[in-house]
Amino acid sequence: MFRKSFFDKYGLRYDENCPYAEDYDLWTKALNYFGGANIGEVLLNYRVHENAVSVAKAQIQRDMHRRTIKRILTELDVVTSDEEIDFHIKIGMNYNLGENLDDIKKGLSWLGRLYAANEEKNIYPQNELNDFLVKIAYFLAYNGHYAGLKIYNEYKKSIFATEEGKKKIFEACFRADRKKLKRKIQGFFNNLSLKSFLPHLFK
Repeated sequence: MFRKSFFDKYGLRYDENCPYAEDYDLWTKALNYFGGANIGEVLLNYRVHENAVSVAKAQIQRDMHRRTIKRILTELDVVTSDEEIDFHIKIGMNYNLGENLDDIKKGLSWLGRLYAANEEKNIYPQNELNDFLVKIAYFLAYNGHYAGLKIYNEYKKSIFATEEGKKKIFEACFRADRKKLKRKIQGFFNNLSLKSFLPHLFK
């Protein structure tokens, strides 16, 4: 929902060069001129089927989505490569970089870069952006907790770490490390028992 007069005032229209993603492109442009928000209630359900645009034109939609993301990041002056755009999209799709410590470090650093860029450009409300980045940082670290306490150490250094987040991620990482240690100890004793038994096979 929006006021048509706002769109008329700033000449905002669908871009025909952004097929199957015109609305996404338009909303992101509109946010440069006036505020927007998501309604915290589902107002419409729609059916997804094999002939739906989101399915039949999925690749074109992804390409257009990527183009819009590139425009947004360029406005923030944070884009230097296609790889960074791909990395940004990867984070945004599911807030998950797996258990790769280097990727998680890179992800937390990228979030800090977005925060600093917006602080300088003042395109989006900084407090709301910070709250969102705090959420993403938490999930990046929590979803990688199986890598152990080294993930926690990276998270706690982040500007987006919260006390509650640090507590939960420490507990999850500690449990992961404890399980790995337990498996190593069991493997050691299993091998030891086997080695002790082998000489008896040849008597």
